[in-house]
Amino acid sequence: MSRGHLPAWSAAEARGIMEQILGRTLDANGATVCPGDAAHTTSHGRPDFKLFTVGKVPYAHCFHTNCYDRVMEVNREMWRRLFGKVRGGEDRAFQESGMRRVKEVIKKRQDFSALALASEQLSGLVVGRRWLRERSPIDPEGVSATGFLQALYGCGEKVLVFERMMSQGEYGFVRTSAGGHWVELGRDRREAHVVLEGQEVPGPLRAGKEGIWYLAQPVDGHWYLDPDLIDRQTGLPKWSRRSKLAVTDWRFMVLESDSARVDHWLNFIVQLGLRIVALYTSGGRSVHALVRVNAGSRAQWDEMCRMMQPILSLLGADPAAMSSVRLTRLPGCIRRGKMRQELYRDPSTGAEEKRSVYHRFEQPLMQRLLYLNPGAEAVPILNLQPVRSIVEGEAADA
Repeated sequence: MSRGHLPAWSAAEARGIMEQILGRTLDANGATVCPGDAAHTTSHGRPDFKLFTVGKVPYAHCFHTNCYDRVMEVNREMWRRLFGKVRGGEDRAFQESGMRRVKEVIKKRQDFSALALASEQLSGLVVGRRWLRERSPIDPEGVSATGFLQALYGCGEKVLVFERMMSQGEYGFVRTSAGGHWVELGRDRREAHVVLEGQEVPGPLRAGKEGIWYLAQPVDGHWYLDPDLIDRQTGLPKWSRRSKLAVTDWRFMVLESDSARVDHWLNFIVQLGLRIVALYTSGGRSVHALVRVNAGSRAQWDEMCRMMQPILSLLGADPAAMSSVRLTRLPGCIRRGKMRQELYRDPSTGAEEKRSVYHRFEQPLMQRLLYLNPGAEAVPILNLQPVRSIVEGEAADA
């Protein structure tokens, strides 16, 4: 069967071609030593290179970023051999138009595949709240929202915090040598800020109607007229203090999944050789992973995202969350409810439309910090030794 606009292919055919290119056999999961292994700066003790054959295009990936060029060279050769064929099996040169079609499919967000994620599960590994707390360099239990921000940001850095996701941020946290302080922000460019005394989390941020968010990248706190943000009514650029123009460091990437089973998502996440500095719940069914990428610019951040998005979206990561100016849940705060899309029927006309309806939880839910490692290296959490022992019942599994 043809997949998209490309010739039909099979997993067995793609696997056979990849083994020919590499000159070695892939294991049962499609993994082997990375062809760019020499460029790796860390070792995880297991193959990091894997061929995925459940998407529209077979795609080999390695979570080490230094080997990206070599891995893509191998991918291009596989695609040339796999798709550069005519019926009857005769080889022909893989035309530029064919490669463009492959790239068009690859660069798009891939549909989540539960089968692909299941293939990544490490048998016998059950990752829950207790398991993560035992391996967390900083004990997540009892870390407040203030303590969380103090751990991740340096002296002089500013963080925007949100009661309403679509706002410009109602509060800011300023990290100082003494720990930091909170600021109640003016709602627009004309309204003054109010510096709050002490380091306690401001009352309105302790519990939010839909929870509390923060912008992962630190900002300078200034307003900018952003030409990429257009007012629908006037057609003119809008002022913003949360746009890319306000960002001072492209440090983090957020990975979250609303599609994958939480246990499968965590099993997969702890195997990744990424700099995961924090894991925390949304106050709902998903778990957010905050990954340190230390990009030197937005363009470099976008390139890192482009490298990882096809495979991570296939395995459950929400592509929309992989945004350079993404809001993410602030651990240590409470979420009281959520908005849901519901079908509304006008009783007079019978016309139907979808509306957002607020649903209050029966019990408020904590946006709970599960793991905190500000100095994370590119080593899987799975490889970390426990640093504390948690008594049975002291921390229920997530």
